Amino acid sequence: MYSGEPITFKDLNTTEYDIDHIYPQSKTKDDSFTNTVLVKRECNAKKEDRYPLGSDFQTPVSYTHLRAH
Repeated sequence: MYSGEPITFKDLNTTEYDIDHIYPQSKTKDDSFTNTVLVKRECNAKKEDRYPLGSDFQTPVSYTHLRAH
């Protein structure tokens, strides 16, 4: 996911890829399917325990201005 390179079926059964937590499990405790992606192992190692997105995506959004009609 992070590299943008396609993943072939033959590469799935190798050690080239990891299942990564988008939001670090150590920080969010979220081990759900919606928080995981398949990534190249080398990209995952570079990401370490950081969020893959910039800080502007990490800021909580307030939805108080939305009302049910």
